[in-house]
Amino acid sequence: MQAQSYTPILLGDFNGHTNLTSIGEIIGTDENGRFLQNIHNQGEMCIANFLPQCQGNFTWARGDQKSTVDYAIIHNSLIPFLTKMTIDEEQSRWSIGSDHCMIEIQIAI
Repeated sequence: MQAQSYTPILLGDFNGHTNLTSIGEIIGTDENGRFLQNIHNQGEMCIANFLPQCQGNFTWARGDQKSTVDYAIIHNSLIPFLTKMTIDEEQSRWSIGSDHCMIEIQIAI
């Protein structure tokens, strides 16, 4: 049997807080954020939320509170094929009654 190759994409609520610095470094601001930072710093994966293809920022909202805790993490080899990422901050397109906003990614393969 031949081994199947795959290119990882991780999506979901990581309950982690991160910041992107002005020089492009990702800084984890809590334990899960540092976990995401480590994934990014290992060099093979990228947090797509911080790429220019991403429209929108906040993935969670309740009242006046907003935060980013949901992430799309893609293998670096997919970056050239990521045509669009949209975070539906206003929940105008995909509202499902959650305090989390839906994320759409488009990859042209």
